[in-house]
Amino acid sequence: MSHLVVNPAHVSKLAHKQDDVADQIGSATRVTNGIGHDVWVAHGVASAYSNRAVDKAESARRAAGEALQAAAKGLAANLRTAAAAYHRTDQHHAGKLDDQLR
Repeated sequence: MSHLVVNPAHVSKLAHKQDDVADQIGSATRVTNGIGHDVWVAHGVASAYSNRAVDKAESARRAAGEALQAAAKGLAANLRTAAAAYHRTDQHHAGKLDDQLR
């Protein structure tokens, strides 16, 4: 039988790192907000095909960034849930051990 050893504090630290990752992804996603509009203003209708391509690329980039950010936030939440569950389990079994040793 194998034994699983989990450090809830480390799992919580990993959750915090995922929160930071989600924030960084959000910042990176916002960097190009409005670039499609800016290209339309700068180049006008003469570059309509290119402008539409930039609009589509901006939309795709935003959607990908939002999906990545949501995944990072979800992972952070799951890690926090796991850390709490491991902590509760440790406390519960520590109490049982204390009772047995009395």
